[in-house]
Amino acid sequence: FDSGQGAEFAKGGLTLEDLRKIAHESGEPTPRSGKQEWLESIINQYI
Repeated sequence: FDSGQGAEFAKGGLTLEDLRKIAHESGEPTPRSGKQEWLESIINQYI
């Protein structure tokens, strides 16, 4: 929440409804990579 709309929300400038609208307009984020999940799966096999 250091910049942008997150900072505005933290200062009380946006409501949860405003954030919901922003999230709805932005859509789902695209996954960057499954590499982290793959590595976590390998590590969890040994834990």
